[in-house]
Amino acid sequence: MPELPKQHVQINAIKPPEAGQVDYYGSGKDAGLMLRVSHTGRKTWFVRYWTYRKGKETRAKKTIGRYPGIDLKDAREEKTSIFARVDKGEDPAKDDKTHKRKNSIKTIDELITVFFEERETEKYRGRVRRNVNDERSMTKCYITPVIGSYAPHTVTNDDIDEVLSKAQETCSGIRANRVLALMRVLFKYALSKKYIDLNPTEGIEPPAKENIREIDPPQKHELKELWNLIENGKRDSSNNPAQISKQIQLVLENSLVSLLRELLSIRLIIFLWSEIK
Repeated sequence: MPELPKQHVQINAIKPPEAGQVDYYGSGKDAGLMLRVSHTGRKTWFVRYWTYRKGKETRAKKTIGRYPGIDLKDAREEKTSIFARVDKGEDPAKDDKTHKRKNSIKTIDELITVFFEERETEKYRGRVRRNVNDERSMTKCYITPVIGSYAPHTVTNDDIDEVLSKAQETCSGIRANRVLALMRVLFKYALSKKYIDLNPTEGIEPPAKENIREIDPPQKHELKELWNLIENGKRDSSNNPAQISKQIQLVLENSLVSLLRELLSIRLIIFLWSEIK
């Protein structure tokens, strides 16, 4: 492990290796400072320090720049500054990377752009999503006018409520529900990409009650009548039977049997669940 020279002239005289790279480690007052010399002749400064990540003490490394743009004196000053941050409990390499990533997306409009670049190729149940155009329309009509210019990490619950209020005023409560669902996906995406630290849609309730369509299960006499119609056909006003072909009869009967099997499975699941509870 080569030791880092303590003089500018000596560092300048370091020759590149024939292949790969060589790391020179500082000692004494230069402890923690490292200079990497590649076979191309490039010399890069790093500062090495200990920090905690995921509950474990880890050796971390932060790049501070290239030599001779940053000379030995500058590198020492940078090391002192980084060690001061570490003493405060910071993780300079990780924190600066996160900060840079957050600043790469400056507005909600920019977030929406990168979000739909992935959303348009995302598959839902094996097929490319068909509702992307509707989602784009919702962002254009409801989200962008209210928070489009906001930085993603500055959006609050109140801002989300304002978007939903505008959607209710200009359209309907059900549409506002769809806007909320889209914003939840949008900010969940931002959270996964480290653009934000908190999802501002958390704890926001849908503004309108959904109209749930309920279908009454078929009664026994209805199923029997349907089976008879499939088997014997339906008679018109002159009492002439309108027969169904044998092939169609088989298709309809198989469909009806499958439906009954599904209904029995659902009833069994409900019964078992009630017993467990």
